Amino acid sequence: MWAGIDIHKQDVRDINLFDSKIKEDRKKKEKKMKKKVLKKLYDSPTDLLPDLVSQSLTSHLTTSDVSSSTTSNRSSSYCLSPDNGNTIDVMRKMTYSSSPLRYYPDLTVEGVYDEAALIGKDFERIIELYGTDTIKDLVPKVIRILELLETQAAKNEKETDELTELKMRIEKLEMEKNETRGLREKFDKVS
Repeated sequence: MWAGIDIHKQDVRDINLFDSKIKEDRKKKEKKMKKKVLKKLYDSPTDLLPDLVSQSLTSHLTTSDVSSSTTSNRSSSYCLSPDNGNTIDVMRKMTYSSSPLRYYPDLTVEGVYDEAALIGKDFERIIELYGTDTIKDLVPKVIRILELLETQAAKNEKETDELTELKMRIEKLEMEKNETRGLREKFDKVS
């Protein structure tokens, strides 16, 4: 009768060991994806992106910077070349590889890295069409936002793991409670 409880404890230990291995694998994948994205940024056709990455890491973007840049005249941000009057039309016709904006309740770090890679490809196309001056101020801001998204995604994953662990603990306690109740009933019948 007590052997069943020992097996149950061993099962819980195995599950906890399995969960820790999954977490380790996830961290390894995150590091690998981060290296891959940064490598793509550094291996871009121009030497601008590595400089912008280092600038974004050393600069501090405040909320006033974001709000002032988003409230500025949008048409001026599309005017990339004074020679070309059709720049706005060309930008509107450009196909975007990144997915449209929507709510992601299960945002993951790997998902952020995938989006960063797509954004990097979009930046490469813009650089090819209009040169590096067009996005030189935008890249550090985008990188900063991606870093914030990565931080939030990591926090979400951690909270999800903690929630799963708490659910498992609750189930374990309920099982132990039921086993104890069953043993108590058997003991009361014998007495």
